[in-house]
Parts: sequence; C-alpha cells; structure tokens
Amino acid sequence: MKYLVIYLTMALTLVGCRVYVDKECECQSGSCQEDGSGQQVPDLLVGEAVEVVAGALVINETAPSSPGGEDWFELYAAGTKAVNLGDYSVVDDKEGRTPEPLPSLTLQPGEFVVVYATDEEIDGHAVTFKLGSGDALSLLAGSQVVDTADWNDGDAPSGTTWGRLPDGTGEFKQLEPTPGEPNSELGEPSCVDPFTPDQVVEVQLELSQEAWDAILAEPTAEQFQQGNFVFGDTRIDNVGIRTKGNSSLNSVAQSNSIRFPFKVDFNLYVSGQNFCGMKKVVFNSGFKDPTLMREHLAYKLAREAGMKASRTMFVDLTVGEEHLGLYTMVENVDDDFFLFDNFGNDDGDMYKPELPHGTLEYKGDDFGAYTSIQVENNEDSTDHGALLTMLDVINNGPADQLEQVLDVESALKYIAFDTLFVNLDSYTGNGHNYYLYEQDGVFTIVLWDLNEVFGNFSCGCQRDGLINFVIDEPTCSFPAKKPLAYSLLQVPEFKDQYHQILQVMKDDYFDSGVMSQWITETADLIRPYVQSDTTKFYTNEQFELGLTEDMEPGRGNFGTVVIGLEAFIVERSASIQDQLDGTAPSTNDGKGNCQGGGGPGPNPQKCPDGICDAVEQANPDLCPEDCE
Repeated sequence: MKYLVIYLTMALTLVGCRVYVDKECECQSGSCQEDGSGQQVPDLLVGEAVEVVAGALVINETAPSSPGGEDWFELYAAGTKAVNLGDYSVVDDKEGRTPEPLPSLTLQPGEFVVVYATDEEIDGHAVTFKLGSGDALSLLAGSQVVDTADWNDGDAPSGTTWGRLPDGTGEFKQLEPTPGEPNSELGEPSCVDPFTPDQVVEVQLELSQEAWDAILAEPTAEQFQQGNFVFGDTRIDNVGIRTKGNSSLNSVAQSNSIRFPFKVDFNLYVSGQNFCGMKKVVFNSGFKDPTLMREHLAYKLAREAGMKASRTMFVDLTVGEEHLGLYTMVENVDDDFFLFDNFGNDDGDMYKPELPHGTLEYKGDDFGAYTSIQVENNEDSTDHGALLTMLDVINNGPADQLEQVLDVESALKYIAFDTLFVNLDSYTGNGHNYYLYEQDGVFTIVLWDLNEVFGNFSCGCQRDGLINFVIDEPTCSFPAKKPLAYSLLQVPEFKDQYHQILQVMKDDYFDSGVMSQWITETADLIRPYVQSDTTKFYTNEQFELGLTEDMEPGRGNFGTVVIGLEAFIVERSASIQDQLDGTAPSTNDGKGNCQGGGGPGPNPQKCPDGICDAVEQANPDLCPEDCE
C-alpha cells in the first residue's frame, strides 16, 4: 500500500518519501540525495521547494464499501496548527478524473472531517465521484500530491474501512468504521450476518391497528404503512411495511387467508437507516409450496454454484397482532448492499424487466419503447446506451459481439439453473422475475423470485412436459422470443459451455445426493414450525408427502400435479442426462416447450394470441403474455 504522512516542520512536500512527524525523511525507493540544506529528498525534488500549509492534513480513513452504499473518506488535521480544507482538493485514480476542491472549512489540530463520495445529493460535505472496491484517493495542495491512500479489492469489504492506525501516522489497514472519530482496530462486526440458515428466528412487524386494518382493507394496493421491525433481539423503528407479489398476493387476497407476502423498507422514513446494510428485505409465504422450502433450496444451490443470488433464511413471522407462522426471508436485490456484496460496486445501471418487454426483444434504439423495463438506479444520469446496445446485439448480432455486452458465463449459468429446476416464472419462462446489472457495458442477469422452482410454475406444461423439458430450447414459448438465451445457444462454443455447466450442476447437487441431504436437514429444521403453523396453505400430511411424492393439484397449479421434491430430482436428473448423452431429444423443432409449440398442456395453440380470454383470466399461469 502507498502512504504518505506530512513532515510538519519542513518547507518541502516530499513526494515519494515516507515521512513521520518530527523524524528524518526515510527514502522508500533508495533514489534520494541531500539537497542544499542537508535533507534527504528524492532525486526528482532536488532544487525544488514546494510550499505547503503549516498544519498537516492527511487522509485518515476510507469507506469504499459502506453497507449503506454511501462511500466516504475521513481527513485528519495531524499537525500543530489549524488547516483550511479549501487549500486542498481530492481525486481518485479513475482515468480522466478532475480533482475536486474541498469545502472552505477550518480544522483545528486533532480534528476530523468526513467527506462523502457519492453521485447523489446528501447532507454534509461531499464530492461527486464514488470510491471503487479497488481504488486510490489522492489529496492535493495546489497541483502537488501531498497524501495518497490506495487499496485493493478485498482490503475493505462491506462493514470495514481502510485507514491509518494510529491516526495520522500509522500504516493503512482494515479497521472498524469510525467516521469522525479516532480509528480503532477491527473488532466484532457491528451487525452479524442475519441470514443464519441453520435456525429459525422470530420476527415481528409491528403495526398499529389502523395500519393493519388499512392493509387488510386493500391488500393488493401494496401501500406502505409505518411500523417497527423486530428481528430476534434487534429492533428498528419507523420502517415501511407493505404487501408484495403478483399471483402470490392476488390469489391470497381473493381467498379467506391473510397470509400475504410482505416487503420491509428500512430507509423509507429514516434516510440511511438499514438492517445490517440492507435497505429492504422481503418475506415470502410459501405460496403453492407444501414443503415451504423450494425457494430456500434453489437460492442455496445458486450461491453454491457461484451465481449472484440472494441470501435466505426461515423466520417465524408475526404481523401486527397476527401470528402468521413460517416464512422465508429473502435478501432484496437493490442498488447498494446487494451490488456491493456481489459485484464490489454499485456504479453500473440496474434494470428490472417485466412483461411485455421483459422478453428483451428488440423494439428499436429509443428506451421509451421499453416501457416495462424499469431502471432501478442512476435514473438521472444514465442514457441507457449500454442497455440499448445489448438489446441490439442479442437480437440482431453479430454473435462475436455477445461477450462485449454479456457476462457470458453468468448468463449461461442462469439459463442452466432455470433449465435444471424448470424455473419458468422467470426470463426463460414468462420473461420477468430477474434483474440486469451493467458494469462497463457488460450485463449480468441476476436471479429473483424463486418460489415456484422444481416445476411448480407450469407455464402450460403437464407433468411429463416439466420433467422432460428440453434443454437446448429451454423456454416455455418459442426460443427466438427469448433472445438473450437464444442468441447464446446458437453459438456452438457457448452451447458446449452451457452443457458443461448443466452437467456440473446436475452431478454436484442433484445426482450426488447433496440436494437430498439439504431437503432432509431443512425439513428437520422447520418441521416444528410447520406443525404449529395455523395459516399455511397445506396440511402437515401434505408437507411430509411433498418432500418425496407427487400431490394432487394445489393452489394455482391448474391441472398440474405438485411434483414431490425427491421425485423431481430423480426424474429430472435422468431426463437431463439422457438429453446430454443424445439418447433423448433436446430440442422441439424450434418450438420450445409446452405451450410454445404443441407440447403437452392446455390450449397450447391459443398462447399467445393477443386475447386474454375467460379461460386465461381464470388460469393466470396459462398464458401470462396475453393477460399482462
């Protein structure tokens, strides 16, 4: 690491020397010699005298991966005289960056000031650039660099900082965040990772009776109510609480149940408030899942396979005065903590596509034509150029530019994951429930909403169509209607890589018995909570049966059985292996699966026909394209 502390009593700024207060200069490079006064200085400074402010100012602490997403750095008056920040500027090492002046503010000796590095408006002192997970920050007096701090990826992960210890003179190291206060050694994290998959935590969403009544009166409005969040012994007041979801919300709202899915926003009423760095979490109710574990198992496999995926855990949930029972808490994919944790930054553009444009079919070079692709961050600064370029390439080619717009390996993992689990409430199925995140013009597809994996969202398929879902046309409609997947699998090199990824996922998690072990361990963990849960959608007997065997059609399955978890693993694994070996067809003549072109399933020829008829209204899974 580079570092420089100002020698206060000298009249020279000794760039390249390691200087300590009241000590002689010690050359770092060995390329030093005496100047006219007898001081040891670098060769490049012999004969030069650069005037500096009498009171030393140093970079004391940097927070490039702040859990709240608001980077900051701390300056410290390390000398014996006051220093005016207005005499200095700062800049990071990104190419083309111009130094930004610091505010005209006087620091007395021993005082600190925190400066935020953010491209958003914020109360307090700020510069307009952000700090990267691997970056350098320089402090300048005039045109002369007087201090530099640099760090590599991993030096300051979320919840820590990169700073000097002792203040002003020590070497940089990973520290406990202490903005505006003396630096201290890294101790126990202030918030332990709440996602503990080996236990069930009691969670209360406290609401006034008036707020709870407002939710019950109009649950599909998804309006936030102010309340409090209690997670075990942790309490956060003044949070936003609302219902969430599509079919999982609407179907419950039309029934006698109050087992809604919920979202909690910690930042809504108190700016900067978070829960262990997260601004939002969601609570899913186990809709259509008698085992209550499909979502948890799928996210676990995704993370084990190296995908960018949310963390999950089970909670025993109470909302208002109503004990609702066992839910799955899921980390929200948002524009700060999740991105920092998975990508090391939140500088890129993030989008959440929905139908009808979530299929990513090309509609031209005007972002206004893609009305259902929501931008989640950088709303005021992006020109959407990277997204439009990506859409053009995946739809129109050329194929040799795919790697310039897509993280191909992560995209192939996403397709393989959906294929393995027959996850059709997704991009490859409906064309929604995913995010796109851009870094330097290259997009990664991020999983979201996995509550209907293991073939539990039929997309018009019958059981045989789900188990034998063809792997080389892995969509529930015509493959060409899903160009992100279609364009990749047209390239022989990428198709081979996709097959290898699918083989590894199957071998390492399904055929190896790992998934079966996870099922057993999870069932043992949650069984007492399932048995005492009075609001769940299925009986205790159905919970046990669903771990291994098929069940009769359940809520929202519209004629398709709920396939037992163990049965799905055995049969789907065998089907995938037969297709990889070439002993079973892996394509369907360009028609995709099920409703896309004559496969098994109700009314395949009617979807899509642009008409949301009565049958499709009564069966939302049947043809969501027509009824969007």
